[in-house]
Amino acid sequence: METTRRAALIATLAAPALVGRAMAQAPAPAALPQAPGWYRFQVGGFTVTTVFDGFSRRNTEGLVRNTPLPEVQATLAESFLPTATYDGPYTVTFVDTGKLLVAFDAGTGGQMAPTAGLLGANMAAAGLDPAKVGLVVITHCHQDHIHGLTTRDGTAVFPNAEVAVAEPEWAWWSDAGNESRSPEGQRVNFANVARRFAPYRDRTRRFAPGAEVSPASMPWPPSAIRPAIASSASPMPGSRCWSWLIPPTGRSSSPAARGCSRCSSSTRRRPRRPDAGCSTRWRPTASR
Repeated sequence: METTRRAALIATLAAPALVGRAMAQAPAPAALPQAPGWYRFQVGGFTVTTVFDGFSRRNTEGLVRNTPLPEVQATLAESFLPTATYDGPYTVTFVDTGKLLVAFDAGTGGQMAPTAGLLGANMAAAGLDPAKVGLVVITHCHQDHIHGLTTRDGTAVFPNAEVAVAEPEWAWWSDAGNESRSPEGQRVNFANVARRFAPYRDRTRRFAPGAEVSPASMPWPPSAIRPAIASSASPMPGSRCWSWLIPPTGRSSSPAARGCSRCSSSTRRRPRRPDAGCSTRWRPTASR
């Protein structure tokens, strides 16, 4: 009897250790493959891949027009960044819903800086085929967001994609009458918009802020964020929350709509982050 009790006691005490060991030996969920030029992760049932397109290096002097250079350099120093130059990175986000491959913006197309234009090679490394992209959502029409819609000779980079752009954004940049109302440095955008969207003329769709872009990518209500074009967020299958796919952007990237710190020297606001277009307040931090 004593032997039986002792055996039962030993079995009882050993059970948690055995269970813990079994759990420790159980295989962990397989991590998605990664590479230096892209990063992939799951959001609910969607697969999100951010693809590096390179960077541009600019002198900090004159970079932020509405803030004294010492203040700009102090902010960079606080963030452990160089103070003489600023490297603005370019990244394009792709979302595979299982039914549709969506790109958010198109990158530089290798037509802006010698250190940019890596999107094609890094897409290939990530297993992303431009011909399989079904929708390109343009957040705003600055050059680093739409150059990559076409090659240098005007050929569509995404031959089978529909392009969606917010109505206020399109209305500003497609109206030549607005060109004279824009700062000189922004006037090139008008001809560039016409050129980059030309191959997609029959596949360009304009949407109102708050309207559905596609069943896979629905715009966040503009009232929920700072003035917005159509900040895209998606209800993820199996998820109870809304998850950002791209950062919120401006209602229009036009200087008239934004009071842009890089485009209007008369605007006195906090410096903005140069690589984020003109719609994100520029306050780099070490954790970013």
